Amino acid sequence: MNSEDIETVRIAFKKLQSIILDTIMFRKYLFFDLNTKTKEETIRQMIDQTKAYIHLNENFFEAVMEREIQASTEFDGRIAIPHPMSVADPPEFIAVARLEKPILWKRRPVQLVFLMCSSHTTNPLIYQKLGRIMKTRN
Repeated sequence: MNSEDIETVRIAFKKLQSIILDTIMFRKYLFFDLNTKTKEETIRQMIDQTKAYIHLNENFFEAVMEREIQASTEFDGRIAIPHPMSVADPPEFIAVARLEKPILWKRRPVQLVFLMCSSHTTNPLIYQKLGRIMKTRN
């Protein structure tokens, strides 16, 4: 990551200070320097590490991958936001991983991954905030 990427991440974390996000994003869901080579391996490792703290359905990985098949969750700025389309009784969390080296997600290189799961109530608010963060770097 270059200095501009680091600044983008710093600004993103600063902007994510809200009541909703404070309840679903914890330090234990921050994974730094994951050494993965594929999107699937990255998502699998993030899910496995998150399972150490919260219960995730057995088909959670498949639900996230199903969403990836429908439309890639990669964005400019080396960011991806994988998430399931729908999960029964969803746990609410955001896990964040910084990859040791960028990987090709679908068409773009990705190095910062936000694995998300949220209810229909908080979902629009989270995406609205993340969308604003990605559109404006300040």
